[in-house]
Amino acid sequence: MDERYEREWFQNQCMRLSKQLAVVHMVPLPSKLSKDPLKNGLTIEDKIFYMRRAFQISQALVFNRFIELVLEKILLLSKKPEAVEDIARDSLELLHIFMEEYIDLVEQEYQWCK
Repeated sequence: MDERYEREWFQNQCMRLSKQLAVVHMVPLPSKLSKDPLKNGLTIEDKIFYMRRAFQISQALVFNRFIELVLEKILLLSKKPEAVEDIARDSLELLHIFMEEYIDLVEQEYQWCK
C-alpha cells in the first residue's frame, strides 16, 4: 500500500466533495447586505448568511478531519495487523464522534434556514 498515494487521493477527493457541496449548499447573498456592518450592525439577513456559511465550513472541516483519522487507522492497520481489535474500537469511536458532530452542525444550520 502506497501511503503517500492514498493520502493524496483522499485529500483530492475531500477537496472535490467540498467544492461540490459548496455549490449544492450555496447560500444566496442577501438582497440587502449591510452597507457598513461595523457602523450600522448586521441585519438579520446578514446574520443568517454568515451563520449558515460558518456552519457549512465547519461541516466540511469535520468531514475532512474524519476522513483523515479513518485513513490513519487503516494505514496503521496495514502496518500492525495484530492490533486489529484496538484499531477497530478506535475507529468505531471516531465514527460515533463524527456522526454526532456532523449531525449537530447540520441541525444548527437548519435552524438558520427557518
